[in-house]
This record gives sequence, structure tokens and C-alpha cells, in this order.
Amino acid sequence: MGKVPAAGDGRRETDASRSAAAARSSTDAGRCSLTAPTDLTFLPVIQAFVRAFASRLGFADRELGDIDVAVEEATTNVILDAFAPGEEATFDVTCERVPAGLAVSFRDMGLPWDPALAPTYSPEADLRSQDGAGLGTFLLRRLMDEYEFVNHGVKGKETRLVKYLEGTSVVPEGDEGEGAVEGGEAAAAPAAAASPPGPAPQPAVVSEIGIALLRPEQAVEVSRCIYDAYRYTYVNEHVYYPDRVVALNECGDLVSAVAATADGEVAGHAALIFKEEVRDVAELGIVATKERFRGHSVATRMTEFLVEDAERRSLVGLSVTQVTAHPYSQRFSHDRGFRDCGLLLAHQPASVSFKGILEERSQRGSAVLGFRYLRPRDGGEVFAPAPHAEMVARLYDGLGAAVTVRDGGSQPVPDTLTSISSTVRSLARVGVVAVGACGADGAVRLREHLHKLVRDGVEAIELSLPLGDAATPWLAGEAEALGFLFTGLAPGGADGDGLLMIYLNGVVADYDAIVMDDPATRDLLDYVRGHDRLA
Repeated sequence: MGKVPAAGDGRRETDASRSAAAARSSTDAGRCSLTAPTDLTFLPVIQAFVRAFASRLGFADRELGDIDVAVEEATTNVILDAFAPGEEATFDVTCERVPAGLAVSFRDMGLPWDPALAPTYSPEADLRSQDGAGLGTFLLRRLMDEYEFVNHGVKGKETRLVKYLEGTSVVPEGDEGEGAVEGGEAAAAPAAAASPPGPAPQPAVVSEIGIALLRPEQAVEVSRCIYDAYRYTYVNEHVYYPDRVVALNECGDLVSAVAATADGEVAGHAALIFKEEVRDVAELGIVATKERFRGHSVATRMTEFLVEDAERRSLVGLSVTQVTAHPYSQRFSHDRGFRDCGLLLAHQPASVSFKGILEERSQRGSAVLGFRYLRPRDGGEVFAPAPHAEMVARLYDGLGAAVTVRDGGSQPVPDTLTSISSTVRSLARVGVVAVGACGADGAVRLREHLHKLVRDGVEAIELSLPLGDAATPWLAGEAEALGFLFTGLAPGGADGDGLLMIYLNGVVADYDAIVMDDPATRDLLDYVRGHDRLA
């Protein structure tokens, strides 16, 4: 990579240029990394490096200014707080193109840090009562669209920042609609709610409707289709930005099926949604049919199209998240081979509405997780907590999976480390904790993540424990002692199946408002409610 001119005065630029050999970079089409010394005189070089990458992606001057400030704050944190004064070390800054935006990560091997212990800065508080502590993190969250801290254990720690391009939203300025959801969602997992059957108020006179993969020019009509079905309450903010819809399809995180009339009008949308590192299982979601096209089997045909696409990709299976405010999406899924396997209590904010079905509610809504195997699941064993092993076995039977369920497991091997991560779905106010391997420090690490998410104000925390790990029953017991509640299982692909648990932070599950279509799922609901100490 050629030399990047530094911002700032000429002396710093000259010093940085002379020490250019101290910084190494590697590039590919959408990723570029820089290794820099822990020396604040290199701050202009790092800012120029990130600014140059961001400029190539199309960020405007005002956005570049926000990125500059965020990079300065994150770099200063690493140099001043992660290492002792005068300590010679390096850290990595990586720029990466993400769908419709930029991700910048700062990774170092310095002092361990727990963000849960960081002070909280409140701009509303009396200035005389504050000393500025916590202002840096506050600025990072305000200036960037996503802020995430990742502890890599013996491999150091990482701060990851994401900024999205200011694409044109279908949301008119100043018109957010009833029960609007504010922007800034990081990486919300969409909740699938197929449009209910029944006559539309104004039945459409329709020409033949065809189903095909998304064409870029259709993206704006797809966003308007989501608006028609959900107004501005859909928890995945990306669907209201046509450019992001296109970018997510181009990188493969989404596979959108679009229903369109012969004259080009978009009648519906559905998608396969892939997680970043899991490509053999997808979620079927973002299902929406324009109100005037309901009753024309649009959702059915889009679903069949995507199932066939998933089979061509040799996926292990598909999941679907079904609302419980009404039975329509559950019936729709059951008719297409999905079977219920878990509850997501308080999964949706009260602001989420379904036009023509449920216009408003006062409490958070719950959801049901469904799954359909596209390949037979024969063999294998899982380790379930003894109190719930029978229910886990029943759920696997309902899925048609021939799995051996072990009643209990073993303690983790001494000195082993837990693989754990957590994310926040900002609009939904849901935290997601995923454990990849249970180590001897599992209870401590889980408690740390729980406390941080509680401090962040999330209202529901969803925990997944690896059922293929013999230490999971032990860690599940520790989780229950912390207040987590067993709610089912989440089948997976290469990463294995997960034991699903929920922690409610200041909210109570409204069991009486949960509508279940399948008697077996009502049994699971009664089972979960019977173990909920707050019910």
C-alpha cells in the first residue's frame, strides 16, 4: 500500500513518514489493516488511513468528520489506557466494507478491560456533578451506528465500530408514524410474520404474479412493501433503506424473493437471512405482503420459492420466528413443515404492530421459534440439564430428529476457557448471548455478560448454550441461579444445537396474551410458565 498522507501539522506528517516502516498494512477488495505503534504522534496517520478507506466507500464530509472523532477517541483509549506509559507495543486497526457501510476495529494485546465497570455519562446531568468520565464511550455510541467490545481472552480485546452510509430511507422526514421505532439498530434479527389470510379492504385486480430473486431497482418498492405491512415498527431498520437491502443481498447475508405483477408492481417480499459465520442454516423472515394483495397466496409462493433455493444450496435446515399476538404466522409455518421448538419471551417491543391485525399493545410481545430440517437428522447426542431432559427429548421428537438426549453431563475440565459473545439488538432492546464452548470460567464469564447487558438497559436477554458440550448442563444450572429461564432449543448447523434460555430485565412475560396454534407448543408454554418464578 502506498504512503497515506497524514492530517495535522507538517511536523507530525514528517515524523510519521519517517517511521512508515513501523506500520504494516494488508489489503483485499473490501478489507485493509494497519499495525501501528502505541505512539500518539501516529494518530493523524491512523485517522488518514480510516478516512481514505471511508472516502472510497462514498461517505460525505460530515460523516467523515464523525468518523475522524470516533477514530481519535478509540485510538486514544488504546494507547493511553491499554498500555503502561512508555510501553512499546503495537495494535491493529482494520477497515472493512460491510453492507451499506464501514466497520473499523481496534485490536490490542494490552491490559484486560471490563466495559461493565466503565462509568456512565449522562448529557442530561448537571455539569457540576460530572467529571467527564464515560464521555468517550458516550461519543462513540452517538457518532457511530454500532459500538461493540469483544474480549478475545488470551488473544487480546477488540473495539468494533460500524458506520452506515446515509442512504435514502422510505421514511418521510418528520413522519415516523404511529408507534415509530427510532433508528440506529445494529444487527437486529428479523421476526417473521407472514401476512394473515383473509379479504383485503380493497381487493386487488391482479395480473399474474411472478416470484424471482431481488433486482436492485426493486429495492425501494420492497422497503415500501415492508411499510405497507408494518408501518415503521419493524425491528430491523435495514429494510427501510433500499441501498442496504441491495448491499445485504450482494454480500449474501440476505437472499430476497420478490413477488411482482406483470407490470412490475411489488406485491410481497420474503428472505433467507444468514448469520455472519453460519451458512448451512438460514432464517426465513422479513415476510410481508401488501395489504391489497392478500388472499392471492403471495406469501405461500415466496416461501416455496425460498425453500427450493435453500435445498439447492444444500442447507441443513431453516428457522422461522413466529409472532404470538395472533395464530396466522404459526399456522402458515406449520402448514409448510416447520415445527415449534422454543419460546422467545418478551422478544418484541410493545411498539411492533401488524396492520389490520394488532394495531397496538401495552406490553412486549413474545415469539415462537420454529425449525424445519431440509436433510434428515439421524444420530448424534446432546447433553441436557436433568430437570429439562424429558422436554428437550420431546422437542427433538417433534422436529423428527433422531437424537440421543443424555440426562445431565459433567463438570468442565479445570483451567479451560469459555467461548462466549454477546450482542444487542438496539431497536428491539434484546440482548443475545451465545456460548460456543463451556469452560471452567463459564459462570464468571456469563455473569459478566449479563451484568453488562443489564446495565445497557436491554429488556430481554436470550442465551444459547451448546447442547453438544457435556458441560452445558452444569452451566445451565449456573444460568438458572442467575435468573435465566429454560425455554426450549434452537437447532443449528455446523455450530450445533443450542439450549435456549431467557432472562427478563425489569419486564414480565405476559403469558395470558400468548396465542398458540399447536397443542404441543401450548404444552411447552405451560412447562415454561410453571418454572417461571415471576409468573
